[in-house]
Amino acid sequence: MSADSYKAVLGTIVGIVCAALLSGVGWILVKMFDINSTLNATRATGELTAQRVDRIVGVLPDLRVKIAQEDLEKKIRLAFVTGNPTEVSPGRWIRAVIFLDYDHGKISEFQVPARGPDDPSGAYTVSGLTSGIAIDKISFGEFSAAASEVGRPKSYPTWIDALGSYAIFKHRMDYMRRIDEEFGKPVKVSDIARREVKWEQLIDDLAKRKTELEKDEHQ
Repeated sequence: MSADSYKAVLGTIVGIVCAALLSGVGWILVKMFDINSTLNATRATGELTAQRVDRIVGVLPDLRVKIAQEDLEKKIRLAFVTGNPTEVSPGRWIRAVIFLDYDHGKISEFQVPARGPDDPSGAYTVSGLTSGIAIDKISFGEFSAAASEVGRPKSYPTWIDALGSYAIFKHRMDYMRRIDEEFGKPVKVSDIARREVKWEQLIDDLAKRKTELEKDEHQ
């Protein structure tokens, strides 16, 4: 290879290396600019997010009240009411489960065995059954809290276990079959008015029902 050819090849190689270096340095500078921009944007976003959270926190009380008001206005079609364990004879405990069917105008009473005064299994059974039946429901504890939230407190009676008591607004069509499979035949069935009730009316119905039961026990 002649000296001129050698110099030409060497010059080409040097040019390629320089171009590569300049390209790499340029890429690094661009990335550094992007990172800096991202950090600035993140800081700005963080400030906006903090402001947004502050606004949401300020609105939450009003939102809770609105949701509570909506719940209290919903029409109840079915209700499961689980009583606290009761000792019916020495060492024998049961839970009364009352099912109010406002769609068909019926109230059914069942008895679920309990192992003692603190046995929660019956309440769990009712909760599981209700989850399979209901499309839209709310527990008695949630209902009571909603009533207090809007300044219309309406507590459920003390004989009721809120853990296993629910009001159902929308239900599946096969609910009677599911209840029959879980509890079998009710110990008692009575007629009630066919209607859709709200929380306050449901509690009034239960208080009236309890009074009637106590009256029957003393006769």
